[in-house]
Amino acid sequence: MLPSVSVIVPAYNAQQTIGACVTAILHNDYAGRMELWVVDDASTDNTAELARQAGATVLSGGKLHRTGARNLGARHATGEILLFTDSDCVPHPDWVTQMVAKFVADPQVMGVKGVYTCQQSHPIARFTQIECEERYDHMAKLPEINMIDTYAAGFRRDIFLQVGGFDEGLAILEDQDLSFRLAAQGLRMVFAPAAKVQHTHLTHAWRYARRKFHFAEWKPTILRRYPNRLWSDSRAPQYMKLQMLLAWAWLAPLGVGLCYAPALWGVLLVGVAFVLSSVPFLARTVRRDPAILPIVLPMLWVRAASLMAGMVKGMAASDGAMRHH
Repeated sequence: MLPSVSVIVPAYNAQQTIGACVTAILHNDYAGRMELWVVDDASTDNTAELARQAGATVLSGGKLHRTGARNLGARHATGEILLFTDSDCVPHPDWVTQMVAKFVADPQVMGVKGVYTCQQSHPIARFTQIECEERYDHMAKLPEINMIDTYAAGFRRDIFLQVGGFDEGLAILEDQDLSFRLAAQGLRMVFAPAAKVQHTHLTHAWRYARRKFHFAEWKPTILRRYPNRLWSDSRAPQYMKLQMLLAWAWLAPLGVGLCYAPALWGVLLVGVAFVLSSVPFLARTVRRDPAILPIVLPMLWVRAASLMAGMVKGMAASDGAMRHH
């Protein structure tokens, strides 16, 4: 007998996307019992009404932020399996089935991670999708993982509630915190590459950089709690950490070189090191989407520089200062 499932979608001012999200979930092909909860996070638009019209059960508990909204949905849920996705995602028809299949196949599995797909033509969105696929290819080789993103996440409800759900003090990276907490207890999490949700990625370089900065700004808070994850995060490729250093190391000899020409050799050396570290990503782009090759190195630099800047700001802040008030 298939386990019962509760799908939980936090939503804030999502009137443009919530209808497609809810419709896709309710038209899934899962053969077991399923319920859908949309948790309205004090939206000021028609999110709640549109979600109801599309067929979802809507909860509202005031302004809870994404973490609190997900936890509220989990407390109301009755399913044995909790599935989470975002209001700007459109799950594929078999997403629920593919997520649940991992739990059914192995009773020791406590968490499951699915994937993004993208149909956009914009080069930056396509670059972002290759970023995602790089992580997916790495995870697909692992017998278990230690990171589950909330856009396509699944947990056994009893375990989720037992560990306290998402940390409501975190504005972002709450999924990393929960994943690392589960991993620290030796609980098994696996990757489900066939469990897909369609997403619309950012298409402006500035907004992309700002988003990376914001993620990295919270990363030191997570690493203070789980310092061993600096080098053992199943999500982030190791070369990216090197590129974060190189992106800023490149600026130092560049600045000196304006006054002292020999320092420009340092600019060249750091630049060559950055390009060499990018070879795996460039090769992946050649195989998957060669038309965006001209933007790859600039976007990799933007990514690395934004992440490093965010990390520096986050390291300067105390854990308490970074939490919701």
